[in-house]
Amino acid sequence: MSGKSDTITPSMKNYRRPTVPMEIRVDDGPPVRTRARSAVVANVALLPSGNSLLPDVRPDDGILDVAIIDGHGTAGWLGVVADAVGRRGRFKDATVLRGREIRITLGTPQPRELDGDLIAEDAELVVCAEPGALLVRVPGTP
Repeated sequence: MSGKSDTITPSMKNYRRPTVPMEIRVDDGPPVRTRARSAVVANVALLPSGNSLLPDVRPDDGILDVAIIDGHGTAGWLGVVADAVGRRGRFKDATVLRGREIRITLGTPQPRELDGDLIAEDAELVVCAEPGALLVRVPGTP
């Protein structure tokens, strides 16, 4: 898992694209089947604005959050954009699931993003968290 988030079809420029069938499996639970334009998997939820879109995310608990986001129509996507730039401070209308391993299977290969960089299109994304695996060093107190 990266330090920020992994997403499928993350960009607001994709709001006119059709929804994509998704099957999302959290840990060994039953699959959640839906259609959406975007899914965001995160273990750190702060945006550059300092807002937290997924307020329960903690970088050290070994739990990942996946937000399934689909703004319906232009007005719905304006709300998603408002969430992303911090007017509301979180994804208001997203479905959020939590677990140690998130497996997203799509109906067709889609663009994916890792920490803001595009990566190869694929029809699957698997993200796992390992609690306590991140070592952070900070300066000592003077």
